[in-house]
Amino acid sequence: MISSVSATRQPLGDVIPLTPPEQKYLVTQPSWPGYDVVLRRLEYLTKLPWGWNGYRAGPVSFAAANFALEMLRTVCTATPSAPQIVPGPNGDLQAEWHNGTVSIELHVLAPNRVHASREFASGDAEDLELTTDFSAVVDWLREYSGISSAARSAAA
Repeated sequence: MISSVSATRQPLGDVIPLTPPEQKYLVTQPSWPGYDVVLRRLEYLTKLPWGWNGYRAGPVSFAAANFALEMLRTVCTATPSAPQIVPGPNGDLQAEWHNGTVSIELHVLAPNRVHASREFASGDAEDLELTTDFSAVVDWLREYSGISSAARSAAA
């Protein structure tokens, strides 16, 4: 895909400038763990038939899937594992990570409207309503993956 790159928005992948005078940029696919799996899953969910749940649920909306892909591109750099992605009945979706001690769920209700939750086996929980800043989720996923903030600071 050939596109110009805005100074205010990060590109989806690596930007490779072409030699002048073309004044164009080649944007490659992003390379984060699980990208291909997530992309295929989102494509599948947007093609679900009406009534896929046995009732009147429609497919995941393209807008929610596209926003989720961008959101996951941002947060998945903090974890080597791709999330499980499940459809909701109203065109929404949920990205989830679970292990024996913690569950992290990002419920994409619509673009720029995400309910994030983290629950520990101990019963402690945290809920956030997010729009565009997912730095708290990045921290959650780093902890989930065993990378503490202290270790990141010490390595810097």
